[in-house]
Amino acid sequence: MKNLAGIKECDTYILVELAKADVPVVIVEQDHTEVPYTVTGKLGEFTFRRAWYYWVVNGRVPLGIAQKIYNNPNGVNDVRAGGNCSCPPPEKEAKWFDADGVQLIEDIDGEAERRWNEWVNTDPPLEVVPEYRFVPDPSVIPGAQAFVDCYHIDTQEGLNYFVSMIRGL
Repeated sequence: MKNLAGIKECDTYILVELAKADVPVVIVEQDHTEVPYTVTGKLGEFTFRRAWYYWVVNGRVPLGIAQKIYNNPNGVNDVRAGGNCSCPPPEKEAKWFDADGVQLIEDIDGEAERRWNEWVNTDPPLEVVPEYRFVPDPSVIPGAQAFVDCYHIDTQEGLNYFVSMIRGL
């Protein structure tokens, strides 16, 4: 993909890439500096934003689908779970949520929860605190599900494949 950093006519490239992937276009305000786009994409709960030479996609991909994406030749190197440049398997980038939607944080020895509480209870205390639940192993919590909620996608083929995999979600 072309590096669109600082390219004023970036919307032209973005529209073509979104059309090839069959992603609906959304008009936005130009309020960012790296890639001065005024169009993004949205497909269901997924948002598509163009960065320098890749797409940033946000939305929850269930771990099972994320693993299928990773195991495909178009997915393993071009569709990066968590945006991680080392292309680890998606389970390394997945986030777990309980049946109520609260994020589960793996905390085998209770140290993460202790540090979290120490940080939250600063003086003055934080006003807005995300809700987390600390557990030794999120995968054994009844009703818990794992998702990858961010991807960086480096090629048109990868974008097309990713969209085909999430279209039904």
